[in-house]
Amino acid sequence: MIFSAAREQPSAMSDFDTFECSSCGESFKAYPDANAAQTEACSPACETA
Repeated sequence: MIFSAAREQPSAMSDFDTFECSSCGESFKAYPDANAAQTEACSPACETA
């Protein structure tokens, strides 16, 4: 019996929402439930600023 690994399809960009970084003001795309969306930080540097 041969099993093949399930392949996940990449998400379309439409699955992402646009957010504005609360630190630098740059806009960025992220999943709505992602950590970046929750903290509204576009990068680790902005998250710790």
